[in-house]
Amino acid sequence: MKLIPVLTVTALAAAASAQTAPAAAPAAKQSFSYDRVVFNFVSVSGESGDADSGVAVFGQATLGNGFYLTATATNLDNGAPDGDNASTSAALGYAVSLPKALGVSTDLNLELGHDSYSLGLRALVGGGLELGLSYGANDVYNEGPGADNTLKVSAVYSLGQFVKGLTLNASYADETSGGDYATTFGIGYNF
Repeated sequence: MKLIPVLTVTALAAAASAQTAPAAAPAAKQSFSYDRVVFNFVSVSGESGDADSGVAVFGQATLGNGFYLTATATNLDNGAPDGDNASTSAALGYAVSLPKALGVSTDLNLELGHDSYSLGLRALVGGGLELGLSYGANDVYNEGPGADNTLKVSAVYSLGQFVKGLTLNASYADETSGGDYATTFGIGYNF
């Protein structure tokens, strides 16, 4: 009859473990991605009244210790007489994490390229949303030689609940010295 106490202890242990709720899975931590590729539809309007549209591919990859490379290839249906319908640009970037303010993670970014520079902020506001603001000099609209001062705001929304790494991207850039502005909408992948 030694079997009855063993079965009783086993049954009590099984009942106790069944009443314990499993630990909740930790929420996915949102973080900045400096390893990404984005395919954008671009619409450019300007002071001349001509509207151009096209596509752009943006890529970014980390090098380590806060450094990263960024590159963009744009193909516009450009009507500007001194413009070209395709352009490429590349820059070396450096990111510094700033102290959290109100629970928001923020990175300060500096990018330097050929005839271009940019200083910006990226902030993770929660819920899969990242906002960006930058100011710099570049020729993003491919109007010919020279660079224009450009203010850019951007938003990235993570669709990680559907496909890991998938994002929706949008931006608005205004040439404060040139009078042109561009909007982009696209889809990206963080790798």
